[in-house]
Amino acid sequence: MRPKKVSFIITCIFFVIFANSIPAIAKDAGKICYSCSPDYTPGSPVSGNKSLSALALLSRDLLSRKDNLYLIDLDMICKEFYDEDDAEATLKKQTIPSMLEATPNQKIEGAFLEDGCIPRKIGGAFSPIAHLAAELPVGRLDHLKAIKNYFTSQGKTDFFKSIINAKNTLGYSTLDYVQYMIENRNYSKEYEVGINAFIKYLCDNGGEYSIYKSNKKCDGKLVVIK
Repeated sequence: MRPKKVSFIITCIFFVIFANSIPAIAKDAGKICYSCSPDYTPGSPVSGNKSLSALALLSRDLLSRKDNLYLIDLDMICKEFYDEDDAEATLKKQTIPSMLEATPNQKIEGAFLEDGCIPRKIGGAFSPIAHLAAELPVGRLDHLKAIKNYFTSQGKTDFFKSIINAKNTLGYSTLDYVQYMIENRNYSKEYEVGINAFIKYLCDNGGEYSIYKSNKKCDGKLVVIK
């Protein structure tokens, strides 16, 4: 095939690809990319006192393409972190690098506060990464410990309290999510000891109730799984 003909075919292919992308480009035009801003604080309100994830729950069309991709990446990072048994190694070799790549302004602390993970046990919500540990508290306590160890090694021990108290889009903290699952009987009786150990760990590290604060507190009382 002659060079000119090859060049013509490549040009045609490029034109078709570009033409097909025009609707998406036009649809995205004029939208603010909140997460692209160097001043963006993950998890903070961006519009109408709502976070990126809260806007996404209303409609993905309210967000720019980059903001949507950012949230998709964060959810994948959350799931991959908890899919691995070696929490320490996964956090350092996979989760942290992936967060730095996904977070536009590379504010790694904010990625742990962002309500960008899709929880399995509560519908219509997005949650921070710590909340997913509560879904399997016996097997995932080590994942929380790995996160604490990482920030302690960075000289930011107190930041772990902010991580476990970060709210989902419904206003639940990690302890609230545990209580929600207890009340909805999402835990098996056989894991009662492990669940109490999980709650104790959260309380010992400054965990707080938000939704349930009127009738729940860190008082050392053991919960009973029915």
